[in-house]
Amino acid sequence: MRPKAVALLGSNFVMHVLSRATFTYDRGGLARFRDNFDPQGLLPLPPQARDLLPAWQRCTACGLCDLVCPTLLGNIAAQRFAGPQAVASGLLRNLPDLAITSADAEPLYACDGCHACEDICPQSIPLRDLAAFLIEAGQEARQANPGKALPA
Repeated sequence: MRPKAVALLGSNFVMHVLSRATFTYDRGGLARFRDNFDPQGLLPLPPQARDLLPAWQRCTACGLCDLVCPTLLGNIAAQRFAGPQAVASGLLRNLPDLAITSADAEPLYACDGCHACEDICPQSIPLRDLAAFLIEAGQEARQANPGKALPA
């Protein structure tokens, strides 16, 4: 089996080199990416989101943001709003299912913008930017995958 695998790998390498040398190699770009990954719910991230992604992923789930969030503590929207920590640690790490899970992020519209969660965050995570990205990306994911069942 090993010689067959090496031969297949070698032939693919030769074909790749020849296609690049003869300028017949088609990288595909965004259209190829969307053809491959849209059915799986993976959407391309805009450049500003790619730049902020490392900052968003620093969440250690300490819960300090939940303790100071006035939307979570006293607003009627708190019945559906899981809090800034849930957004940072849960929704962001579940991007393939964003069309489904972003329904949980929609109450972030109720956020009064006090930035208390960002001020207390020991990792300095820009939670308002994250919420805006998740809402926008969730809407895009729903448009790209209208057949996905959303929670009631």
